[in-house]
Order: sequence, then C-alpha cells, then structure tokens
Amino acid sequence: MLPLFFRRHSLRLLHRRHSHHYSTSQPLHLPLAHPIFQIWSANTSLGKTLVSAGLSSSFLLSSSSNKKFLYLKPVQTGFPADSDSRFLFTKLSALSLRRNFPFNLLLSDTVLKSSPSAAKSVLSEKFEVHGEKCRPGMCDLNFSAQSKIMSDKNGKDVICELDCKTLFAWKEAVSPHLAAERESGVVGDNEVVELLGKCLREGLESDRRERMEALCVVETAGGVASPGPSGSLQCDLYRQVIVRSAHSSLCSAKLSLLFLVLHILFIVEDDQKPFRLPGILVGDGRLGGISGTISAYESLKLRGYDVVAIVFEDHGLINEVPLISYLRNR
Repeated sequence: MLPLFFRRHSLRLLHRRHSHHYSTSQPLHLPLAHPIFQIWSANTSLGKTLVSAGLSSSFLLSSSSNKKFLYLKPVQTGFPADSDSRFLFTKLSALSLRRNFPFNLLLSDTVLKSSPSAAKSVLSEKFEVHGEKCRPGMCDLNFSAQSKIMSDKNGKDVICELDCKTLFAWKEAVSPHLAAERESGVVGDNEVVELLGKCLREGLESDRRERMEALCVVETAGGVASPGPSGSLQCDLYRQVIVRSAHSSLCSAKLSLLFLVLHILFIVEDDQKPFRLPGILVGDGRLGGISGTISAYESLKLRGYDVVAIVFEDHGLINEVPLISYLRNR
C-alpha cells in the first residue's frame, strides 16, 4: 500500500500530465483530394529535409502540367540560422535554373509564428514596430520570401508552384520543448494540430488548386519520439487523443489513483483522432541504425500510423538486408 502522501502526489502529477496533453478541441477535417505524407525519422539529422527536397524536385521539375507541392514544417528550432522550409525554397530554385526548367515556377517560403527572440533576430530594428502582434508566448511573424522563375519557352503556360511554410519557430537549436520553455514560447498540442489542419486546407483546397495536381509533405522535427513544444512525444502529438474536460472533478483526494487511470482510459473518444497521415520513415544507415529504425517503425505502427516507405543513407553497412527481412511479413 502506497503512503497517503505519495498517492496524493501521484494523483496530482497524473492529473497535470493528462491535463497538459489532452484537450476538448473538435476533430479536424483534412482535404483528401490530394495525397499527403508525413516525414518521420529514427533520429535527428538523418535526412528528412533531403527526402522532402527530393520529393519536391521529382514532382515539380519533371512536370509538363500545372502542379503544386506543399511543404509544411510544424516545428522548427534554430531559426533563423536553420530553416528547413528555406532549404527547400533555395534548393529547388537552384535546381530549376541548373536544369533550365522549361516551365514557370513560383516559389514561396513563409514562417507564420515564432518566439520573440526568433522574431527579433529576423526583424531586427523593426521588431518593436511589430510588437503589437506578439502575445505572451509567440509572435505572429508572417515572414515571407517569394521568387518567380518565368519561362520563355514552349511551356510558358504551365505553372508549377512550391509553397513552403514553417508554422512555429524558436531561435535556440535544441529540442522543441526546451526551446519553448527557455524562450517563453510554449505552444499547446492543439495549437500545432489546428494550425497544421488550417494550412493543409488553405494550401490544397481552392477552385484553382483542385484543377492542379498537388502533393503535400508534413515534416516532423527530430526523431519519432522526440518531444514537441509542449513536451508531448511527436508520435503522440499528431495522433492526440481527445478527452472530455472532466479533470477538475477527478482531482479529489477521495479518488484512488487506479480509478483515475481507469476513467482516463475508458472515456477516450477514438473517433476524434485528428491525424492519421501515411508516413515515410527516414531510417538510420549507420552502426546501430537497424535497432533504431525498427524501434521508430514499431512506435509508429503501435499508434496506428501506416508506414508506406523507409529510406536511409547508405553507409556501407548493408542495413537494408536485416531490415527487409524484418519488415517482409509486417
């Protein structure tokens, strides 16, 4: 039997934990007319952004029809020194010029919200002018760069579009939960998911875009189980379970810890899981990468994700052989 103090402390801790991760927002409706993939990784710095850049260039630069590639980065740290959306923006522009792309290409890169310290790094002396756009936590940065590469060849009537968006950005190049805490820019799970849903709808739903062939990727940050800005694991953040707001009544010391756990488990509304995007997993081709890749894969599968492809950089260790053997019957 646990001491009474420990039981009450555990009850408060569990309450805070579940109050932090769950909320009462409504389920989101995502556009289904165009394919959307989520890019995951077994660890950080394995090449998620390179995969996104490869998909964008393959999709747009081999085109003879109107196309749009939508790239969304919900969480970015190390900004503005490091920006994955800017990487796609600059690389695709350079590739199109190098290949002498015969069609019109429109490119944009937008950062929607940032911590005050990241905003100050971008806006410098203009930061005070934009101060009224900042609320406690994050600023409505809306910092954008655009480029047009127009063709004078036979394909001048064809328009291809690259639309890159970073949703939330922090200055310090650390895990998102640390950056958010240190820069007083904590963002709730619902804020991330709801803004992501909004960007998907705005980017893929319109009369003009319905006539275009479109492809979207949502690139996560770090590894599969890396914390998001609130501290939730990202593999949980994008599959967050929504629970009715009954927590305040559950915190009475008269309730046992077991009862609280059972209540939380059984009032989960399984039909209100806003995201279940098919995933592309960037594995680890280095020493020890087989175990890390399998662990990341299983973490996604246990949460209901479909992993449609696994890709990784070849380091000469033939990691694909045991991985193919393991995944063959999965």
